[in-house]
Amino acid sequence: MNVSRLLILTNLYPLPWEPNRGLFNRQQFSRLGSQRDLEILVPVAIGTWLRQVGLRNSLTQADIRYTWYFYTPRAGRSLYGFMMTLSLLLNSGLWIAGKRFDALLASWAYPDGYAGLWLARVFRLRFYLKVHGSDINVLADKGLRLQCIRRSCESAREVFAVSAALKTRIEEITEGRASVQVLYNGVDHGTFFPGSHRLNQLIFIGNLKRDKGIYELLAAFGAIASAELGLQLLIIGSGGEEAGLRDTIKTQGLAERVTLGGALPHDQVALALRQSRLLALPSYNEGVPNVVLEAMASGTPVVATRVGGIPEVVVDGETGFLCKARDVGSLARTLSRALAYSWSHEHIAAHSTRFSWSANIAALDTALG
Repeated sequence: MNVSRLLILTNLYPLPWEPNRGLFNRQQFSRLGSQRDLEILVPVAIGTWLRQVGLRNSLTQADIRYTWYFYTPRAGRSLYGFMMTLSLLLNSGLWIAGKRFDALLASWAYPDGYAGLWLARVFRLRFYLKVHGSDINVLADKGLRLQCIRRSCESAREVFAVSAALKTRIEEITEGRASVQVLYNGVDHGTFFPGSHRLNQLIFIGNLKRDKGIYELLAAFGAIASAELGLQLLIIGSGGEEAGLRDTIKTQGLAERVTLGGALPHDQVALALRQSRLLALPSYNEGVPNVVLEAMASGTPVVATRVGGIPEVVVDGETGFLCKARDVGSLARTLSRALAYSWSHEHIAAHSTRFSWSANIAALDTALG
């Protein structure tokens, strides 16, 4: 049976106060929306919803509904799925019923996936689930939350995983009872492409969180700085570790060589990537981060940790080098090796064409029927 009207449920979507949030979802769903009738429901945590009252007036968009969901910060995390389900039934139940959807796709395993499962059951919709990385690698750890994620995966007609490593993990936690399809994200090759001028800089792009390996990156950069005179490190992104990073940069005497650039618009990120010698991403865990695909589309080699789906998309020795996670020495040696290596930016960019939104949307459209 074909899906004629699709509801997408995800908290990973751009917001006025967080414009770079879930840009890959916006790119994917806007392209999918050109081929089928869909609407997007974006739940926002109640605390953020109340604080951003001044910016909520700019949330009105055709085919996108923003709303709140209640939860208890830092407590009762195993109940977040239930709380999101109840919140969405209260504030959007009548809206969903009136739209006459016939399928629901949740993007992010928990709490979105669990809430999506129950909304699909209440409104008798076919249920699909898309997973990204940390929602499986970190959140599916133990207890009730693991049970909720397992149930969502097993109940979905199809689970779309952004890497083969995620597919394997889902098959492990469901003991093979989930139908899982690997569907790599794509790249906007009109925005990300190689340039002719490279600055003497490394670049990191991502959330400023400890598990992105940002402190290991600073330590590794400090270890190679004396041998790499003039080399700069540009850190793009925002997050809870910004103050800690500033203190560490000052303590290590790197203030003249490390720049915290904050969150930048997508076009400026693209410019920074094609001007950089390397992208460094020493994360502890990942699915397939889009910034890696975007770096390669820019012809920029990648130094990243051998985690999640990264080894599936980075060809070690051709489009980048891989190193151990949580290991400053391994990262420093790999950065030095990559800086001394003769890279073919054209070859790296050509490799990235394997990851296109057109292929992604064609596969997703076929799977939805």
